[in-house]
Amino acid sequence: LPGSDTILVNRREAACRQAFDLAHELFHVLTWDALPPERVDRENPTRYKQKRAEQLADNFAGALLMPAEEMRSRWEKRTISEEAWLTVAAAHFGVSSAAVGWRLVALGLLKVSGLAASAKPKSGKGASLVGNFSRQFLERIVWGIDKGQISVQRALELLETDLDQFKLDCQAHGLQPEIGL
Repeated sequence: LPGSDTILVNRREAACRQAFDLAHELFHVLTWDALPPERVDRENPTRYKQKRAEQLADNFAGALLMPAEEMRSRWEKRTISEEAWLTVAAAHFGVSSAAVGWRLVALGLLKVSGLAASAKPKSGKGASLVGNFSRQFLERIVWGIDKGQISVQRALELLETDLDQFKLDCQAHGLQPEIGL
């Protein structure tokens, strides 16, 4: 929406994944001019520049969420197995054990071979969900419609929903849009 600086995070992901995704996308926002995104969304970027931008974004997210000095200090003072430590550190920093493992690799404290199964991403449950979209997201959509920045029909197309479902989603969050629905 014009006039709306927004990062979308999948609320169906585990909270630790949401935190990392938000930090990762923050890097892209901060470097938008220097490393503009390609105009086509790609799940597996093939160009070196895009791969590098994604690596930098991951490194930024890791550094933001897991500061080097605190990571080093905690790592050096560990008294439990590496696998157990990754789990404890993940809970402390609010990230996945995989993110902790890769941060240790980036800091030179652990070799890639040391990651093994203990740092493989684990599926987690997202937050308890109401409706198809969060209240905050729907508020922004309704705001855009009310301000004439997007038509109801275009919003429904982008959300891949119909008018009845959109109304139900709004009602699920106690929203009563006055947009002539």
